[in-house]
This record gives sequence, structure tokens and C-alpha cells, in this order.
Amino acid sequence: GFIGNNIVRELLKEKDAEVIALARNKNDVSLQGLDIKIVQGDITDVELMDRIVEEGMVIIHVAGIVALDNKNYDRVMRVNFEATKDLVDIAIKNKAGRFVYVSSVEALYKEKNSISKEPEAFYPDKIKMVYGKSKALASSYVYEKIKNKELNGIILYPSAVFGPRDYKDTNNITAIFKKAIDGKLLGIIKGSYNFIYIDDLSRLVVKACKEEHKGTYLATGEEVSIDRLMTSTFKVLDKKKPRKYPLWLISIGCFFITLHARATGKPQLYTLANIKYLNLGYKYDNSKMLKDFGIKLTDFDVAMEETVKWYLACKNGENKL
Repeated sequence: GFIGNNIVRELLKEKDAEVIALARNKNDVSLQGLDIKIVQGDITDVELMDRIVEEGMVIIHVAGIVALDNKNYDRVMRVNFEATKDLVDIAIKNKAGRFVYVSSVEALYKEKNSISKEPEAFYPDKIKMVYGKSKALASSYVYEKIKNKELNGIILYPSAVFGPRDYKDTNNITAIFKKAIDGKLLGIIKGSYNFIYIDDLSRLVVKACKEEHKGTYLATGEEVSIDRLMTSTFKVLDKKKPRKYPLWLISIGCFFITLHARATGKPQLYTLANIKYLNLGYKYDNSKMLKDFGIKLTDFDVAMEETVKWYLACKNGENKL
């Protein structure tokens, strides 16, 4: 996937790194040409996981399903929670050396206009969407095993991850970039979210493999308004950005977009739920991560330039690696 293939590339910068990547498709384009061993399979295959995990091995768990609604509730729970629980149990049984779990800030229960820090308790019952609920359950299980010293592990909670080499259009950010590049983005909405650049997250994950920090860390970057996101994007494109529309008008538009999506089967770029989410004022304190790991985050505009240029290269049929 998007995060996984970038972490693999960062790992390969390390001397004598032996990387085994689990992929559902052995011919996954994101892993082609990399000096690694690819095992084809599914994270939910307990017997396969048991065969792969060996004593002393460092496990980086990034597998998961990102879901913006509750349509595939059981599947999301199976992959995001139950498979994580099974993998942790296998890691303990087979005496893995280190377990790095890449969770999500969606695992945290948050109040409107709150500032979140590293969680010590989880509230899955208070989280409405299955993605956040499944991540909360999984994170709680991993955290308890670390706290009880059964597992030498660490949990990272990234915010919205963006950057090049997203071959599978992982999230709505990718869709926004593509529409902007194609000239199909009709307008800009009010709201903001926290973003972390994929190169920064990848460096953090590799550091987490080697350094003996334990517990939990918010792997977040900068709080960025959608307006600034689009300003940066269209600056690279050297185009005039679309106009900004009020929330009431966007809300009406979402009703018709939903009807169109249901009729055509195409995914929605904006839903009323995620527009509301962008205006809840969630903030994240990443000071612990910055201090303990000595990570210096990439300037947002520099990261955006690299990202947009990569998507432009893809559109022009140039090398996507």
C-alpha cells in the first residue's frame, strides 16, 4: 500500500536491511524493482502469519482498510482489529524482537476543539465510524500488551498522510489532487485537518524500529486549512484556484452528489459527514514525537510541490517510482 511501500524504500537505505513485505498481489506495482522478498497473502491468514514471524524479527504493521463509512463493517473489523490482535499474539508466541504498529489518530476519541495527546485509554464505543472504532480496539490491545511488558512495541498515530507513490488512490486527498490536476475541482470548502508527509512518517517508522522508545506517539504534522492546501496545489500547477463556497451551499450540493454516487456507484469526494469533520477543530500535540525522535518535519509547501509533481508525472506517463 501507500504507507507500506514508502516505509520499505526508507528501510532499504539502512545497511544490511533484509525486508520481507506482505502483499495481497505479488506483482504490486508499488514494490516492483525493490530488493526485497515479497510474500503474497492476506493479513487475516493466521497460519501464514505464524510461518512468517520469527524470533528476533522486527514487525512493522501497517496493513488496514481505510473506510469513510460503515458499509463494510465486518470486513473492516476483521482486518483492522482482529487481524492485529492475531498478529500481536503471534509476535509474542514466536518471540519477535520488536513490534511497530502504525495506527491512526482516528483511534482517539476527541471532543470538539480539543487538543489530543498520546492516549492511555481508548473509547471505541464512543466512536461512530467503523474505521476509528476498529483502530481504537486494535490500539487498546497492542497498548495493553506493551504496558504489561509482554510485547516490545510502539504505537504510532499518524494523521492524514500525503505524498508521492500513492499508487492505489488510498484516500480523498489523492482524489482532490487528481481533480485539481485534471481541472475538475469545482470549488474549495471551509475546514482544516492535520497532515503528515509520507517521507516524514517513513523516517519516523524506521527510527521506531531501531530506538527503544516504547508506548505511544502521535505521528502528526501541521494543521492545514483546505484553502491553504489548494493554494499550495494550484501554485505548483501554475493555475488559478477555484472559488471558496459557504458550508450551507456545499451541504445542499452534497445531497445531490450523494444521489449521483448511489446511481453511478462512483465514490464521493465530499460527504456531509467528512465536511462536518473538517470543521470540528481537532488539534494534536506532537511535541513528544519531535523531542524523543529528533524528527524535523518537511516544510508543507515543499512537500506539496513534491507530491503534485509526482502526480503530474504520472498523468504524463513518466516514471512513477
